[in-house]
Amino acid sequence: MSSPLANPPRNESPAADGRLLVAQKELLERIVRGEDLGEILEAIVAVMEDQSSTWSVSTIMRVDPESGCLMNAASRRLPQSYLESVNGIAVDSGIGTCPLAAEANKPVFSPDVEADPHWDGYHQLVTVLGLHSVWSLPIRGNDGRVLGTISTYFPEKRLPDEREIRVANLMADTAALVIEKTESAEKNRILIQETNHRKNLYEAAVANTPDLVYVFDLDYRFAYANPALLRMWGKTWEESAGKNCLEIGYEPWHAEMHGREIDEVVRTRELVKGEVPFSGPLGRRIYEYILTPVIGEDGKVIAVSGITRDVTERKREEERAVFLAGLTRRLAVLSTERELMWAAAEELGSFLNAHRCYFVECEVEENRVRLGPNWLRDPGTADLEGDLNLFDFGGREWWEKYSSGNFVVRDVREDPLTRENAANYLAVDILSYAVQPYKADEEKTVVLGVTSEKPRDWTAEELVLIESVMARTWPLVERVRAEKALRESGERLRLLWESASILLTTDDPQTMLQQLFDGISGQIGADVYFHFIVDEDGSSMSLRSHHGLTPEEQEFCRNLPVGGGVCGVIAETCKPVTVPSAGTEQHQALLRQFGLKAYAGYPLLKDGRVFGTLSFASRKRESFSPEELEFLETISRYVTAAGIRLELVDSLRAADRKKDEFLATLAHELRNPLAPIRTGVEVLKQVVDQPEKAAPLIGVMERQTAQMVRLIDDLIDVSRITRGKLEMRAEDIALKDVLTAATESVEPLLVARGHDLEVELPDAGVIVRGDLSRLSQVFSNLLNNAARYTPSGGKIRLGVEVTEETVTVSVADNGEGIEPEMQKSIFEMFTQVKRSGYRSTEGGLGIGLTLVRLITDLHGGSVDVRSEGSGKGSEFRITLPRPITRGPVAIESGIRAERRASGRGKILVVDDGVATADMLSLFFQLEGFETFTAYNGASGLEIAREHLPDMAFIDIGMPEMDGNETARRLRKIPGCGTVILVALTGWGQEEDRRKTQEAGFKHHLVKPAAPATLREMLSLLDR
Repeated sequence: MSSPLANPPRNESPAADGRLLVAQKELLERIVRGEDLGEILEAIVAVMEDQSSTWSVSTIMRVDPESGCLMNAASRRLPQSYLESVNGIAVDSGIGTCPLAAEANKPVFSPDVEADPHWDGYHQLVTVLGLHSVWSLPIRGNDGRVLGTISTYFPEKRLPDEREIRVANLMADTAALVIEKTESAEKNRILIQETNHRKNLYEAAVANTPDLVYVFDLDYRFAYANPALLRMWGKTWEESAGKNCLEIGYEPWHAEMHGREIDEVVRTRELVKGEVPFSGPLGRRIYEYILTPVIGEDGKVIAVSGITRDVTERKREEERAVFLAGLTRRLAVLSTERELMWAAAEELGSFLNAHRCYFVECEVEENRVRLGPNWLRDPGTADLEGDLNLFDFGGREWWEKYSSGNFVVRDVREDPLTRENAANYLAVDILSYAVQPYKADEEKTVVLGVTSEKPRDWTAEELVLIESVMARTWPLVERVRAEKALRESGERLRLLWESASILLTTDDPQTMLQQLFDGISGQIGADVYFHFIVDEDGSSMSLRSHHGLTPEEQEFCRNLPVGGGVCGVIAETCKPVTVPSAGTEQHQALLRQFGLKAYAGYPLLKDGRVFGTLSFASRKRESFSPEELEFLETISRYVTAAGIRLELVDSLRAADRKKDEFLATLAHELRNPLAPIRTGVEVLKQVVDQPEKAAPLIGVMERQTAQMVRLIDDLIDVSRITRGKLEMRAEDIALKDVLTAATESVEPLLVARGHDLEVELPDAGVIVRGDLSRLSQVFSNLLNNAARYTPSGGKIRLGVEVTEETVTVSVADNGEGIEPEMQKSIFEMFTQVKRSGYRSTEGGLGIGLTLVRLITDLHGGSVDVRSEGSGKGSEFRITLPRPITRGPVAIESGIRAERRASGRGKILVVDDGVATADMLSLFFQLEGFETFTAYNGASGLEIAREHLPDMAFIDIGMPEMDGNETARRLRKIPGCGTVILVALTGWGQEEDRRKTQEAGFKHHLVKPAAPATLREMLSLLDR
């Protein structure tokens, strides 16, 4: 943006220094002549603008001694509107650079006005003029007080260069001279009548000024030296009067230089300005000086006066500013954390002439320090990059001070905080050091350290500089790390998507895992994986898939006991193991036998039960990072889900296969009775007038029709139960009546087969609660199967066992028996036991035992089968609960008739046990209720808001949000105030019941709850 001010092109000239000398001479002459203060200040502004390396605008403001405010004193280019806006601004206002420089008594730089917080709300005053940077320098009087400020504005955003700073300092000194001279002249006017008094005041002022004031005669000898100069020499005036520089103690080169300068002043009658170091009682300091001629009445130079000012601190401050600006520029172009740390350490170590410089990341709880790249001044010095023990270098008190800031140790052998650990310091060539910390987070402190191989007195300015370097560098390191972590996170996310695609589209487990490993191994640096499956008995595990194992290692790992080896421990404990971070020494030793360094192994869990393990390892890397371990754990969860998916796919395929077999069997079973019925119809047509021949045919047709009706009735019953439409009437009935009805229904088949039926009927007082016809159907199905699959003349036994709470009815035979692998699935829909020999044609739809199980479940009972195998007979056992209450109660399975479909029958199940929640939901669905399932409290609340359930079964011991808290929050959901809450938990003490009652539960059930108890809860919705 161009400046609206006149901005002519610069006329750069090699003679700029010459113009400066001429201008300074003219200024001093005008000061000596006593010209107007304002005109001289305007001339100083002109010199500033002329000497700038680029076009600029300069201005001078004076401090009003009465108000303490800054007042405009000189400006050539700034418009009146701007001058009026800043005139009278308070020194302590904190706005802009002029007040700050005046208040702090030091230069203030603002390379970007718009970004500088001190210009907030005011930067437009400058930027509207096209000016974007400014710096201000205090004008200091001889007594050190601030007389005003001199400022320069630039159109571009930048800092002044070194020459501009020198020119400004010279002009500030000149302005101080003229301002003080003006003030002195005013005082002299008042005191002119009291010459002696004026002389005393003058001498007092000279004596008390911090500047060095002196006069040389033409023989280069001191004719006057003020007290400040005498103090610098460490001499009295009597010891110094009439001596030259060499006799005072100046170094020869220094004395010769001043001699040449005195000659030049006398010859040219112009001032000489210079800068020189000097070593004295105050140490080595840097001074700026001005030598000016003293003109006698005859117009000749009669002496040379000088003023010298100590600019050591200002020079150091300027050097530090230049150093930090250069460091900032260097850091800005670096892109890795190592480059950033090395650059900062190199720059700071070189600037401070240190022995070593480095960044340290301290983890106090881990007793560990991690040193970054070391900058070393001297070749051959030990490089400490890596990990060290934190408390090898001091105790707790040392750490508190070390991490608090501004901590220095002059000599580790003498400092009380380090002398006990001095040997550890000396072992790494550290005798003295200074540190400044940066709090990275609650667990980690980062320190920038500078060391010396010899005792060193570290200054406050050096500590401030170390702190400034730390403040500039470490946020950049954190940003680079964050960007790297973000990139790695994105890459891991991409791999997760690709892994999910592999796991969802591959049906072969081994191929799936190999493709998965190929996709992620490069990202995590793993070269080995192995996958174990736990055998059915849960005592051993076998290697199913692997990569990177030698044949010998494969043979060693082919079969492992659960609890043996690292993978066996994972399977036994159901907890992951990572090495080296969380593994035991035993784990590490075992893995080292395989050449493995980094290791991460995870259990594969389904419904809380481990079915396998998955491990990743590296022979090259020492460890996996926390982010990588989190990634591998997620991958293991994906593999778990994929394994469950494959199991479900296999189950669906098996179910589909069973369905096809069932349809084929159904067609066969229906054709069997239809054939004789159809033939019988044709024969009846021919013997319609022959009753004696028609009667047998009708009997055959009736039996075949009955067979068809039984098949169809079974199908209808299964359909009703699965759809929740089976109606039953439950009442207290004698078990003896149920079994009598069952045996009577199968008696014809028993007689036809020639079986011997042994019946053990219970007493009439043994009561069960249920539907007489349905229970009779259960036992008749079992007796029918026993008769059909037992060779003729077999033995069948119907027995009863009675306890206080249950009654168990067993049906045993000495027939064909059932193989062990079929016993787990024999009660599933469409399952048929493969028969051989003469009974292979007995047929059946494979739903009889399914009906037995479903009807038994509806009565709150259970069924199981026992058989030692083929040809060894079978025993089916039905266990039913004995009733607690009496009297007829209507039992509704399923949706409690169509009345529940109106929306009054919604049930919510909340349980973090996935299997438990799913089974409860299935039970309630079979009972006919609209059911919703959640696996944690938060999800349960979301479902409750959307569906407004009538009843909720909630587990108590859930993570994050337990059942009691879930109940409290659910009660507050609009529309859920009357929901019936049932606690379903493994905890049943009085204290547990009290807590659930306080949380709003109406009922408290202890797991596992019997089906009859659950139905009793459901019946509350009818009241």
